[in-house]
Amino acid sequence: MLKAANIAGKAINITQTTAGHAMCYKLTSLYGIAHGHAAALCVNRLMPYMIGNTDKCVDSRGSEYLGRMFYELAEIMGCADTEAMCDKFASLLKSLALKAPEASQQDIEILSDSVNPVRLKNNPVLLDKSSIETLYREILF
Repeated sequence: MLKAANIAGKAINITQTTAGHAMCYKLTSLYGIAHGHAAALCVNRLMPYMIGNTDKCVDSRGSEYLGRMFYELAEIMGCADTEAMCDKFASLLKSLALKAPEASQQDIEILSDSVNPVRLKNNPVLLDKSSIETLYREILF
């Protein structure tokens, strides 16, 4: 397990992370939930957001490429389309009882201010402070 964690850390160091990872760090430390739990909560809201906002694609390969990748991911997950994929992921979280922690409105600002912009640069869809705040609200309320 230690070797796997070390290799995973090296991979993240080389490839960087995307929004799901960047947004979950403070959820983990602020609420004391597992890092994977926090990441899953973020991905649950980020995935439909990014699918619905491919027009904000910042990936050099373009929005059509990004759309194809989302569709390919849906197929890998055994889903007919991206909407079914998002539903399947949400159902998985529910079946695992991965619930959002209790939060206050002031936590939204703390969380959104904590997101490292360097960690967001690898995300294929542009996220600004407003969209990050909206996503945290969706994650927590």
